[in-house]
Amino acid sequence: MAQQRNNMSTRSFQAAQTGVAASAAVSKQRVRVSWVSNSSLRFNHHRPRRRCSLWDNKEQAAVPLRAANANKFNDHHHHLLLAAAAAEDDDDLEIAVANPDEEEEELHQLAAESVHGSRVRQGRVHRQRVMVRSFDIDRHKKATIAALMRQIQDSACNHATRCSGVELGRFASTPFMTKNNLGWVITCIQMVVDQYPAWRDVLQVDTWTYTVGKNGLANDWVILNEKTGQTLVRATNTCVMMNYETRRLHKFVQEVRDELACCIVPVEESVIPKNEQRLPRLDFETAEHVTSGLTSRWFDLDVNHHVNNVKYVDWILDSVPRSLPEGHELREMTIQFRKEVAIDTVVHSLSRRNNSGTAAAAAGSGNGNGGQGHGADDAPVEVDHLLCLEDGSEILRARTTWKPKKNLN
Repeated sequence: MAQQRNNMSTRSFQAAQTGVAASAAVSKQRVRVSWVSNSSLRFNHHRPRRRCSLWDNKEQAAVPLRAANANKFNDHHHHLLLAAAAAEDDDDLEIAVANPDEEEEELHQLAAESVHGSRVRQGRVHRQRVMVRSFDIDRHKKATIAALMRQIQDSACNHATRCSGVELGRFASTPFMTKNNLGWVITCIQMVVDQYPAWRDVLQVDTWTYTVGKNGLANDWVILNEKTGQTLVRATNTCVMMNYETRRLHKFVQEVRDELACCIVPVEESVIPKNEQRLPRLDFETAEHVTSGLTSRWFDLDVNHHVNNVKYVDWILDSVPRSLPEGHELREMTIQFRKEVAIDTVVHSLSRRNNSGTAAAAAGSGNGNGGQGHGADDAPVEVDHLLCLEDGSEILRARTTWKPKKNLN
């Protein structure tokens, strides 16, 4: 009898679905195990550790119990095995039975969450995981500033689409905004890079939304190295509401505040202190470097039919002399937007080193070592930028901060 029981423990089994409704989403039920020898699946019962598994005789591989509802198993069985408790021979087993349509929908939701992110901290913070791809990196195999801008933009858009009351057709637009032809426009964006992520690094991107002043809405971002938990990038922006027809700013009305209440968090201070300083204006006479003839093309446009914000970053850096990025690394960027750019617009990029900011940084670097600092060569370099149209009207003002490269392979 003992030998017979040992043989039975290595045979396959089939569980009857007596009393189980086919339309049930997920239910647990105790059923009688009927041992059979003619089956493509074998039920292995390991008594020492009191665990059980399925074995596919045809594939000669162990089968995860949750995978037992795949089509190839449905061909052999009329039941769906999702989980089973370890049991003695011929004992009752607790088996979860699932509707295949419900299970497929759940898998789709999990897949979408892995791509578009999920909501954490009581649903107020959006989090998504991304990997630094080969097309995101520079010659040092580090992510570029434009690639980081794309990541925070994508995170903010995914966050907006997950907020209840926000319509998917128009980014971060509520029903009241859509009805009244209103939308959000970015007035300022700031980014600080503490350390550039490297190729194939997996990043955790967190973003949240809060109000600024009477009429502003803002997003903050923190990008961490998922493996080490180190903070790599911090960013913040400020948005205001605009009427798409009149192109004029609109008050942040209470109706919209109520619709966005579910995704707005109380924030005492931003991850980066807001730069309220008005950046200086450059012109063709005061600029040190000018790049002309930059033209907006069809594929530069975003969903609002204007040049995407990331494209502005490329244009800003077009007027930076090559000697600067060869010896320095871009660590901070502030952009203050003035005007949108449509298709087939000719843009000029102007830049000038901010000597006052560089001198102040150099003076500060001498403190702490008995007044013996590394000098101006090791001090950060500040550069002011301007994008303008042919008639001189401003598109944006910007400032970048560059730090000397050290021990860079």
